[in-house]
Amino acid sequence: MRIFLVSAFLVLISFSAQAQDSTTTNAAIPGYNTFSRKTTLFTISLGLADWNKQNYKLPDSTRYGSGSGSLPVYFRLERAVNNNISIAVSLAYDVFRYNYSREGYTNGVLFYRPVTDKVSIISPGLQAFYHFNKLIPVRNLDLSVGLGIAANYIKHSNYPSSDTISNVIKPDVTLTARLAARYYINRHASAFLDIGYDKMSLLSLGVSFRFFDKHKP
Repeated sequence: MRIFLVSAFLVLISFSAQAQDSTTTNAAIPGYNTFSRKTTLFTISLGLADWNKQNYKLPDSTRYGSGSGSLPVYFRLERAVNNNISIAVSLAYDVFRYNYSREGYTNGVLFYRPVTDKVSIISPGLQAFYHFNKLIPVRNLDLSVGLGIAANYIKHSNYPSSDTISNVIKPDVTLTARLAARYYINRHASAFLDIGYDKMSLLSLGVSFRFFDKHKP
């Protein structure tokens, strides 16, 4: 909720900046201007279809439980290096709780003890994006595809194994591939959506903010 409030506040600031810019008209942005060199993009988005929760694995000595709700948060800072390519650094964060039951014995009688594993993931990454605004000149739309790498640091408070539970950190490096789309509502702000693989979420929705090196793009 805080992310949405901050994003809404930034969108309002963007609208205000546009109104004060005497060189900006109310006309929609031509498709070929939705991405250009010497610009910086900052994106905040929330992930859907949590990869880590859906792929949580338990040993045979446990009974499967369920995971709490989770929405991975993405932050991406992207810099255009020419009129088609940008380089981005990103940071994703996710946290959820997974409840399961573990085997135990009392006086030879089998029972299952409830356990909660708090899982938190921090995932810094680096990506390169190709923007199709020259090939697909759709009004106000910036469509891009990106490839990169991410380092996932997965911390468990009660990670289950065959005979014990423990507090562990499981590092993981993965390749990422995302298809992203931005739809600009003014020169500075756009709605954002991307889909793909990064071991965090299948889909994310959010907002992007564009900053120009010069007064005009």
